[in-house]
Amino acid sequence: MRYALLIQPSHNRVYAAQAPQLALAELDCLRRGMGVNMENLRTGRLGGADCLRWEQAEPLTETSVRLLARVSAALLLLQEEEGAYFPVEMVRLAPEDEDLVTIPKYSGRTNEQFTRLMINAALFSTPYFSLPAREVRILDPLCGRGTTLLEALVQGHDAAGIEIDKKEVEWFKNYLATYLKHKRAKHTVTQENITNHKGTLAQRVSFTFAPDKETMKVSPRSCQVVRGDTLLAGRYFPAGRFHVLAADLPYGVQHGAVNKGGDLSRRPKELLEAALPVWHGLLAQEGALALAYNTRTLAPPTLRALVEGAGYRVLEPERGSFAHRVDASIQRDLLLAVKA
Repeated sequence: MRYALLIQPSHNRVYAAQAPQLALAELDCLRRGMGVNMENLRTGRLGGADCLRWEQAEPLTETSVRLLARVSAALLLLQEEEGAYFPVEMVRLAPEDEDLVTIPKYSGRTNEQFTRLMINAALFSTPYFSLPAREVRILDPLCGRGTTLLEALVQGHDAAGIEIDKKEVEWFKNYLATYLKHKRAKHTVTQENITNHKGTLAQRVSFTFAPDKETMKVSPRSCQVVRGDTLLAGRYFPAGRFHVLAADLPYGVQHGAVNKGGDLSRRPKELLEAALPVWHGLLAQEGALALAYNTRTLAPPTLRALVEGAGYRVLEPERGSFAHRVDASIQRDLLLAVKA
């Protein structure tokens, strides 16, 4: 059986030019997780459009097609028979409208298509990809304005984030509350302090929501953001709670954690040395870590050594590459690892 997966175009020209190799690496993670032998998996062109091609001995199962529909760049799945191509219906699971993640526009915002790839590549590398989406829990320990959280919600997962900047947390709280109100969704927003014997450690904002009253009673969605130091993450959430931890690391700007001198760290290496062991405790066994980073400010061997030293096993894509150019100063790559 021969198949072709057409690549979705991107409004970002730089990203679009690199989308085929990124999709190849993402699909390789899915192939590895499913245990499907996609022979001769490769990039190609079909009717002037970028695509991925492969062959396999048996037809795709319904489950496999459903998983392929989750690939971040998937546009159309085709089956080839005697030189003719026939579309294979892909049912996309998107419990929330895509505009939840596409509406926000601001400088420094992570591309939502790459954000989906980052979550997918991590989840596909774990045994948890076969769970119902609602049962998967995603954490972004450096969430900023919450692109990763919003994308996780669109894909049906519960989401949580940690951000030290009060303004960023307020922005996210106001945006999600306004969005849910505009959609006429049933929802509640609560705020609480996280304390210990010395006083307040952080503040937690929690959203519970559903499309209607009945669903709100039996199966509400959940999203929460903690305004606090990511180095104290183990005090905000139970150990082993999350299936995926995904973060777009700071590109050499002020972000994320307080260093030993009491100042915000500007160097991702310094942040990771302290944070990786803490994050390790929050992952479920065999859960996955996905870190997007700028190779111009953090060398790949350095990051790999830090991650392995904190008790993770680094994964390498067999096909394709996650390395791609963002702009003149940012060459981004994605490191995947699982909790050993």
